[in-house]
Amino acid sequence: NYVFEDCSSLTSVTIPDSVTSIGNSAFAFCSSITSLQLLERVTKIEDNAFYGCNYMKSLKLSSTLQSIGAQAFANCTAIKEISCRAEVPPVCGENAFKNVNKKAQLYVPIQSIEAYKNADGWREFEEIVALPTKATKK
Repeated sequence: NYVFEDCSSLTSVTIPDSVTSIGNSAFAFCSSITSLQLLERVTKIEDNAFYGCNYMKSLKLSSTLQSIGAQAFANCTAIKEISCRAEVPPVCGENAFKNVNKKAQLYVPIQSIEAYKNADGWREFEEIVALPTKATKK
């Protein structure tokens, strides 16, 4: 919890495979972070984990992610793109994406598009589309 809170020197974060949970307010108010990538072992993001990271533009969530805490990404107002590889939409706590641009592109597994469109926290996004496959990447 609070391990990097208010750290202004971080610009990008890749969470290694040894980490399975991101603690409460772990990166809150790290205003320099522009991108986040969670590798495959992260199953839980706690409350306020990335609250106020208002320069974060890109968010890549793992296929093993099961839950996102309350206000975990609240006030991350610059997000333009979210990729979530989890086939079952992670459970979102209250206001998990509060003040995140709902026109941000949300990429999910093709077979899960309808599930995301019906899931609390996710259905607010206007564009929920299939993750690019190797064949569709340029």
